[in-house]
Amino acid sequence: MKELNLQLKDTEWPLEYIDHDRKIVRAIVFDDQENYYFVRAKRDDDFGKATLIETSGGGVEADEDLETALKRELKEELGAEVEIMHKIGIVSDYYNLIHRHNINNYYL
Repeated sequence: MKELNLQLKDTEWPLEYIDHDRKIVRAIVFDDQENYYFVRAKRDDDFGKATLIETSGGGVEADEDLETALKRELKEELGAEVEIMHKIGIVSDYYNLIHRHNINNYYL
């Protein structure tokens, strides 16, 4: 299966500069009964107030490989020990307001 590779642009705010890249891991998580698991996140930040439903995951620490980071994040957020089936691909996006480039690595 060919991995997804998407490049998304921020059209809400003008691109002035990007001062950091953030490596992220995310997963579509399901169990043997085909129940899917997501995270509800409440935000109140530079982008405003919102309640969002998101895939589980988060930032990769400096000393971690992607799969180790994913297992750690899913344990923290869902309390789940997971089996990584395969990588879906990468979604690269920009948050111009906070000058950040996200490199989202998605897994199943």
